[in-house]
Formats: sequence, structure tokens, C-alpha cells
Amino acid sequence: MADVITRYFRVTSGPLIDEIARINASREAAKPLFSALCEKVGAESIYLRRGGSFGGFKFAMQPDAKTYKQDANGYLFPKLNTTAGKALQEEIDRLPRIRPLTDALGIADLSSCAPSIFVDGRVYFARLSGYADEGIWIVAVPWMSIAPDELERYRANKASGLYIDNTLDFLTSWTPPPDWVEQKRWEVEREAEQITARREAAKAATQPESVEA
Repeated sequence: MADVITRYFRVTSGPLIDEIARINASREAAKPLFSALCEKVGAESIYLRRGGSFGGFKFAMQPDAKTYKQDANGYLFPKLNTTAGKALQEEIDRLPRIRPLTDALGIADLSSCAPSIFVDGRVYFARLSGYADEGIWIVAVPWMSIAPDELERYRANKASGLYIDNTLDFLTSWTPPPDWVEQKRWEVEREAEQITARREAAKAATQPESVEA
């Protein structure tokens, strides 16, 4: 089996950018609801799970043990065997899901939660990173270089209903959107260095000059 590699795509416009903007807008709209619940129960913050669902409260001081239970990571949840806990859980259930930006990958049939490649018991996911203030996003897609004849055999076997392989299914069906520009890793790293240098220069320009007495 071939090694897993990574394909990099630079995205600055199109459906992915539009979806990121929609997710950001929904996140901003949800923030006051989470802040209000934190203030109501006296919590410092709310932890969100990877998918954006409620993952527990964090308190500066231990709250009423009759209402809350603590998980292995130290986050607190309402106890559902109490009236107060049930009422609080109902409020939590009404909170919107805070969508992670990686949800935007769904417009290209990718996911940071569902793996694209399965090899030797390991799974590989698509990743999203970038520079929001620059309007530049990088999508990293796991990939494998499989011989064309092997891919054709798989297509034929799948069409015949013989078997389905998730990895080969992905490799034979996924194509990048036309507005995604594929880059080499060194190109991605070079631009990252250029952006960092620009930011450091801009920061330095705003610093007051030191004057020796």
C-alpha cells in the first residue's frame, strides 16, 4: 500500500469562504446566549466539544455539589436526578451548537471529524487552517498515490457490488473545487513565513522608539 501524503490547497474565494463567513456569523450570534448562561450559573466559561456541542462548565469556585457532577477532565455537568439539574439541562439543550470553522469543509465533501483515509489501523482527516485577516485559507487533504489500473479495478469491483473500500472510494471520487489552487508544501510554508514577517514588521512599526538618557 502506498504512503499517505498531504495535498495542500490555497483558497481565497468561492463557496468555502462564504461558508466560513456564515459559520463566523452564527458563532457571533450565539456568544451572548452562552455568556448569559455562564453569568446565570456563575461559571467562568463553557467548554465545547470538538463538534461544537456543550462539553461542561468551568467554575472558579466549586459550585453546589447537589446540582453538579464532575467529569474526568474537571468539567461540570448538571445532575439529572435533581430538579435544579434537570432545569439547567433543559437550558443547555436549548443552546445552539457552536459550529467549528472546519464544518465549512463539508461544501467540498470533506470533514475534520470523519476520516478520508484508513491505513493500517490509522485514520487521516482533512484539515483547515489559515489567516482570516488576510483572507487566505489552506485546506490539507490526506491522499495516496495509487496506480491508475488499481483504481480502475476498484471502480469495476464497486460497480459489480463486490466490495467497497472507504479509502479507495475517496481516492476515486473526490476532486477539489475549481476555485481551490493546489500548492506544494514549500509554497504554503513560504507564504506562512512571509505573513509572519509582515506582521512582525507592522508590529515593530507601531512600537515607540527607545530614547537613551
